[in-house]
Amino acid sequence: MRSIESYPQVQKFLQAVCQQVKAVELHEEIKEELIVHIADRAEELFLQGQEEGQAVEQAIQAMGSAASIGDKLHHIHRPKLDWGLICLLALIAGMGIIAICAVQAVDNSYMNDGRYVEKKLVFTGLGSIGLAALWFFDYRRLNRFSLVLFPVTLTVLAAGIAAGRPINGMPYLNFYGKSIDVVTICTFMLVISLAGMKLPKYWTVRETFLRSIYLLGIPTVMYMKGNSLSAGILYLGAAFGFFWLYRRSVYQFLIIIGAYVIAAVSIGMLNQMYSRYFLARLTSFLSDDKFGAGYMTYQSLQAIHAAGWWGHGFAASNTHLPYQHSNMVFSYLIYSFGWAGGLIIAAVAVLFIVKIAELAISIRDEYGRRLVGLLLIVIGIEFVLPMLMAMGLAPNVEVLLPFLSYGNTLLLLHFGAVGLILTVYKRKNMISSRQVWYRQ
Repeated sequence: MRSIESYPQVQKFLQAVCQQVKAVELHEEIKEELIVHIADRAEELFLQGQEEGQAVEQAIQAMGSAASIGDKLHHIHRPKLDWGLICLLALIAGMGIIAICAVQAVDNSYMNDGRYVEKKLVFTGLGSIGLAALWFFDYRRLNRFSLVLFPVTLTVLAAGIAAGRPINGMPYLNFYGKSIDVVTICTFMLVISLAGMKLPKYWTVRETFLRSIYLLGIPTVMYMKGNSLSAGILYLGAAFGFFWLYRRSVYQFLIIIGAYVIAAVSIGMLNQMYSRYFLARLTSFLSDDKFGAGYMTYQSLQAIHAAGWWGHGFAASNTHLPYQHSNMVFSYLIYSFGWAGGLIIAAVAVLFIVKIAELAISIRDEYGRRLVGLLLIVIGIEFVLPMLMAMGLAPNVEVLLPFLSYGNTLLLLHFGAVGLILTVYKRKNMISSRQVWYRQ
């Protein structure tokens, strides 16, 4: 028999099926799968003594209606949008706007430009537009550039730290009069590129040593140079999660952790200024000095204790609690809306994290699952750590609550992260899956 693809009736059948399937990138795979089944059936009929053209025609008829097959394929492979995550995102973003409205309504000396709410609304809108744009982005393109993206991001991070202007101790680049938080942006890019790296379970002993320096050592030194403890915690959390989830063995993971701890201690001994600074930051919540190192923790606990179940109402004034719009926004919201309000915020945050985890588990593409998993670790740290900080259970390291705290660059990055998660989930049924769609 000649090639099945050369028969006009076969091509007509394939085109009729693919017209029903909106996932254009799967058309070639669908055609290949259908051709195999048509060829098998046609060859069987040909061997039974039927004429070649008639055997092909009957084989096509045995497949069933092209429109019906195409419709089934479309429903199997159509884009998936998780409205649950969208609704939770809208709820948290709305809470963030209410929080900034409440803080700005109080006469706070550090909110001197009076435009925090306006900026929050503008950047929430821009973030929403960016999220919608990412819906049309094929995340698999990121995988191709991961090996290049990581060193390029490290270079940009080094340049930003060297040339940046310090604001609250962290380097910012000036871009046409706007301060750009290059460290935070690079942190998210490093996490994204990490998802496309060679998995630890495939590393040799030599690679384990060299890649640990590359993926852990160099970024750690840069974060120390930039006094960026919060960004360092986010990246290291994602990196350690990457090493654990895709380890060859527990022994390999322990070797990496052990080597990292030894290197970090050695660097600290060589540069005592940095070691004293980071040690003071990490142990500040344990201090009993309510007017010194333990000031932030003390004021946060005082605000929470004074809140009661129902709080002091919208825009309640608390002149003792610092950084109500950023570091201490969770404490302030509890002070305003009470312990009940704090529990609701915590519950929504947990639901948000659980929802992303559910999406990650359902994704079949390995790269997509890794990407969503690493973003989940970062977002999870950002939700959990500030809440623990507010209750005096974790050091005050300036990790901000996603969508709730004020921070324009961070807000855009969080919308972008959720946009990537949604576009990965969108394609969960549009990735190769050799299924039998024809009628038996």
